[in-house]
Amino acid sequence: MKYPYFDTTACYGTPGVLVGIRQDTSAKKVFAIFRGDTTEQLLYDFNLQVGDTVKGFIAHYCVGSHSDIITSIDSILIGSDYRKRWRASPNGWQMIEGIGSTWDLITVPCGGAWQDGLLYNLICFQQDGTVLYSNSTWGYHCDIIDAVINLTEKNIEVNISPNPFHSSSLLQVSSEFANAKLNIYNSLGSLVREERISNQKTFVLNRNELHNGIYFLQLINDRGQMITEKLIVE
Repeated sequence: MKYPYFDTTACYGTPGVLVGIRQDTSAKKVFAIFRGDTTEQLLYDFNLQVGDTVKGFIAHYCVGSHSDIITSIDSILIGSDYRKRWRASPNGWQMIEGIGSTWDLITVPCGGAWQDGLLYNLICFQQDGTVLYSNSTWGYHCDIIDAVINLTEKNIEVNISPNPFHSSSLLQVSSEFANAKLNIYNSLGSLVREERISNQKTFVLNRNELHNGIYFLQLINDRGQMITEKLIVE
């Protein structure tokens, strides 16, 4: 059965892509046909074993990158049942049986979950109105969005100085983020630090255990508004 799927990532340089998806349950494979194409492509193969090379559309998405190899297979609780989960390298993405990638459902960011300052991550998966998978790591929920809070130039101000930094940096935010959750992710999208800003418009960010490299700082205030900024530690 095919159904339209609208992907909100910047695939092919556009703000969204209309895709028809067909699931072959007996073969344990999922196929996709993109708008304008006449031939479907393999999207997911749930028969892969450790050591197998990932094939199909996802494997060719990152032009010039190395092919992903399945490095491990385990299981994860989805609803009331356990399903297989595949992990691949070098891009580091994961795939869950019957769901797909835990990053973007139809693409794989080249080199990590963060790409071009954007985070690619599957927040939740629902089937027949029931939430089967929810990733609360990023501070989101599976509620349907029915309104958007408009952030103005004034209330999204954030300043990090110095950046790059070696031992510490000063984080200055507007009053809207004086109370906020602070998360720091590495370039692969793994959460490496959690802190809380309480009634502070100025916050000292210490290096502590952070190694040299690129990180992404995420602030989420009590209204659910979010700011993401790039950090460089050297």
